[in-house]
Amino acid sequence: MMLHPDTDNSFKLSEDTFSMSERSYPMRETDIRHVLEIERLCFPVPWSRHSFLAELFNPNALSIVTTLWDPLEKDNVRAYSCNHIIGDELNILRMAVAPEARRLGLADRLLDMVMSLSGQKGATEAYLEVRPSNKPAISLYLKKGFQVIGIRPGYYPETGEDALIMMTKIKEIS
Repeated sequence: MMLHPDTDNSFKLSEDTFSMSERSYPMRETDIRHVLEIERLCFPVPWSRHSFLAELFNPNALSIVTTLWDPLEKDNVRAYSCNHIIGDELNILRMAVAPEARRLGLADRLLDMVMSLSGQKGATEAYLEVRPSNKPAISLYLKKGFQVIGIRPGYYPETGEDALIMMTKIKEIS
């Protein structure tokens, strides 16, 4: 007996049948093309290809990408984070999610992964700078236990905007 989705009521496809699957792994050179696309959409002064390549060879760097796959599109980077672990400190340098992949929890899970991996490497505190106008990022960081510990006046030269300095203990959110 053949089942056909148009004629057999027992054959039901839900939205979950074709849900996207997510995968995170260390950034590779082949990912940089996609990372640069996201970078240009998310930051007024994007990092260059050379900057991302340098991260791949930096022994203190922890750079992670997250891909989404769905049947209509090939596996593709949708989020990334570039970080440095120096001594017992994690410095979150860059974190971005492609606009079309926002509100899926990618940044939340990516930050958890970065914090967990850096904790395994001996980091006990995490630091970052964020624009006060970046309300979604600030909301995520506060949810994860970060607190504002200072301000860097005029930190972003392209706009003159200050940066909020945020910090958390890694054990609090791992």
